[in-house]
Amino acid sequence: MQEAEASETPVSRPESPAPSVSSASSAPNSAKPKDVVDKAGSALIDGIVDNVTLWFEGYQFPLADVYEDLTFDFPPDAFPYDDNQDPLDPALLLPALQVTKGFIALPAPSFPLLGNITSELIATHTYPTCQHTKADHPTPSELDTQRLIFNSQLQKWRGEYKRSFEREMEPVWQITQLLLKSAQRIETMRVRLFARGCRANREQFLQTIRNRTRPFAEYWAQVSEVYRTGKTDDVSDDASKKGRGKRAAPGPAKAKTGEQLAEELDTLVFTHLDNLLEVSASWSRTFLESYYGVAREFARELETILGECITMCDRRAQGLKYPPPLSLEPQLTQARTAIACLQPQLEGRIGRIQQVVRERNGEIFAATEELRTSWVETSGSTVQTKMARAAHKDFKKRMRRIEYQQQTGVIGWAMRELEHLLTASDVAAVVTDCLELLMTEAEILERAVGQVFVRKLEPTTEDLREQRQDIIDDFTEGLLTGREELAGIVGKLMLKEAWRILESNISLQRQKLLLDNGRGKGKKKASVPSVHSPVAPVAPVEVHAEFDDDDGEGKKRKKNKKSKKKKGKKGTKQVARVHEDDEEDEDVHSEAE
Repeated sequence: MQEAEASETPVSRPESPAPSVSSASSAPNSAKPKDVVDKAGSALIDGIVDNVTLWFEGYQFPLADVYEDLTFDFPPDAFPYDDNQDPLDPALLLPALQVTKGFIALPAPSFPLLGNITSELIATHTYPTCQHTKADHPTPSELDTQRLIFNSQLQKWRGEYKRSFEREMEPVWQITQLLLKSAQRIETMRVRLFARGCRANREQFLQTIRNRTRPFAEYWAQVSEVYRTGKTDDVSDDASKKGRGKRAAPGPAKAKTGEQLAEELDTLVFTHLDNLLEVSASWSRTFLESYYGVAREFARELETILGECITMCDRRAQGLKYPPPLSLEPQLTQARTAIACLQPQLEGRIGRIQQVVRERNGEIFAATEELRTSWVETSGSTVQTKMARAAHKDFKKRMRRIEYQQQTGVIGWAMRELEHLLTASDVAAVVTDCLELLMTEAEILERAVGQVFVRKLEPTTEDLREQRQDIIDDFTEGLLTGREELAGIVGKLMLKEAWRILESNISLQRQKLLLDNGRGKGKKKASVPSVHSPVAPVAPVEVHAEFDDDDGEGKKRKKNKKSKKKKGKKGTKQVARVHEDDEEDEDVHSEAE
């Protein structure tokens, strides 16, 4: 007994179209070649078999997500910057940076983020606090080693558990596979009996009665040759010789009278008319009735095969217990109804063929008797009048109409109907109804088997989940820590560069003021701002932390620094001279007072 809870995860499978009879035409088109019709019918059954096979072979291992290999190839957005993140987190500086090949820039609107780079964070970069002790979390190399060991264990257990799961799933779809194989065998038998085999048997039947199915024009041209040439005496002599045999004494042959020759012509015409009647009767009595029996036997075998499949499915379903009681009554009723309709449907088609053939044979019999009577009344009593009547246009036209009705209206029409006694669409319809029952039951059983299998592996699965989560947590912690450290390093460089720019701007502004004061000597004494005097605020600009790409650019930067130092020294000398002049002026003023 298998028990399963409906709340657990069912066995996953890919999307696949359900089998349907509408994937091909419902009935073969009589205007198409016979080989094309046979291929279309076989393609319909093969299409159903392929779709169902693709469906039940598409089940997947229910714990595939747990037993898949662990990788660190996460997409960039796997660890997004949360909107609810701490606004003082140093890592918020990283998304605001503009990184190019030559430098890293921080736009002016993002300057407030530099406030997150605290002095404590900068101090940890200058004076490490690790004390050369092992970290609480694994290093990247240790983390990758843990991942490889974990994946090797997963590979071993994954292969073992998948093979075990496949063994447990084999009986689930066994009845469905049996029905699919039976459907293909039934379709092959149907084509052999009602398509190719039917046409071959018709040709064989017509070959046996070939002499009786010749057209009247061909038949009359052969048998009336001696009567047109006047060689009836030679015919009678040959007949008398054959009758007397070797022991008979030779003697003159007795000539036939005109009445006898006319009676022979009547006999030839009546023989052809009797052949037409015999062909129609033999076709209905011998050929058609035998095929009716073959069709009934085929339908009974189809009923037996399908009935056994749904019976096995019903017994297996009744032996299972599910939290919601398993009810397949609608599908079971539909399948049994489809099977039960096979014989009545076949008998209805057979009855229609019998009725139509009977009516058309009756028309042929009536036309034949009417033509026989017309021959007796209008052919005269001499050989010449009978030959003239046989060659008459109206007589030949009526004879051709009877022959055409027999070949096309009876034999040809009955052949087409025999090929449609049981079509591929009929077989596909009943097979599809049975498959609906079998697939519904198998899917429920598949879910139950999967749930039992998952519960059996629950201890191992939980342990693997915990190991996987621990490794991912260590990786996430390392990633977040790396963000914070990287933000601290970049922020420190940005602050250093910002302080350098600020000092440079202040020194240039003071230098400009001193130079302006120097040019105004002799005029009214201008006050020189001290070093500690307030300076006008500088407009914010983008801070660039540049990197030396080659030696040439580094040398240029060194030259620029030297030139700046020289300019600074010159400015200092000018400031000293200005101070000396001021002191002299103060001494002069004091003496004057």
